[in-house]
Amino acid sequence: MEPNISELHNLTLSMKEIAEAILTAAKNLKNDSWSPSVIVGLIGVIIGPIVTLIVLSKNLKAQQAQMERQLNEQKSMLEHQLQHQFEQAERELKANIVSKNRQNWINELRSDLAKFVSLSSSYIRHKSQFVRKIRKTGERPDLTSEFMQEISKISEVRARIELRLNPKEELHKNLIDELHVMLETIQKEFQQNDDVWEEFREIRDTIIKYSQAILKSEWERVKMAD
Repeated sequence: MEPNISELHNLTLSMKEIAEAILTAAKNLKNDSWSPSVIVGLIGVIIGPIVTLIVLSKNLKAQQAQMERQLNEQKSMLEHQLQHQFEQAERELKANIVSKNRQNWINELRSDLAKFVSLSSSYIRHKSQFVRKIRKTGERPDLTSEFMQEISKISEVRARIELRLNPKEELHKNLIDELHVMLETIQKEFQQNDDVWEEFREIRDTIIKYSQAILKSEWERVKMAD
């Protein structure tokens, strides 16, 4: 709050009156023209402005204190608003980061699940053709190295999938178990030279079912975060 214009004007006038009163007193003193009326008038002229000065000074101090309180209140309010806005922006940023990371997680998991099923299917098809050829011709070419390379690729993809899953969650644990069953099944076919297409299809369908359920659940989390 700014000082009142009329109060400043009165303050200026009072100071002027004091100066004039002092000059008058000095002139009277010089002329030896002191009298009771002059003295009383002089006292009145001097005391009046002094009282006015005191009142104005108190008013100015009160106005200054009020202004400082208002400024402090506005500063506190502004700091609170800025802090709230900062916290809100920080929460939104974290949510966006989590959402983006979760979306990447979903995309990478989907990609590796599709790759695992594809590589497993390709492997068992390749192995079945090998078994049929043995049964038909009796020849047994040495393809151990080639098959082991395929198994190594499948195992690598399975490991990436498992690292993204949480074994404490039921769906995740079920999927991890089925991935192990799939790898054991296609390797059993490798060991026994037997056709296990039916068993493979059953395990594959179970893996796809659990995968779809997990991906759907994670996608719902992303939408809730948004």
